[in-house]
Amino acid sequence: MIWAKDLAGTGVSVNALAPGGPANTRMIPATEVADRSTLIQPEVMIAPIVWLMSPRSDGVTGRRIIAKEWDAARLASESPEKVGTPAGW
Repeated sequence: MIWAKDLAGTGVSVNALAPGGPANTRMIPATEVADRSTLIQPEVMIAPIVWLMSPRSDGVTGRRIIAKEWDAARLASESPEKVGTPAGW
């Protein structure tokens, strides 16, 4: 959030993207989870990453986006500035 405020007006946006829980990555050792299908699969990150890299996200900054809650359909009816939640106060 500090970066978003510090960079306001420069054309640089700063957002946080999180999977939304434990993800099926090498950060969780194979011995810790017997059924890795219960973890969030890394692919959930693709759609919000593509959106963040697109011109449609221009001006969106200081937001926390949870990938497992991503709903592209909401973008059709809501302002892009309402994506996710504020990353801070």
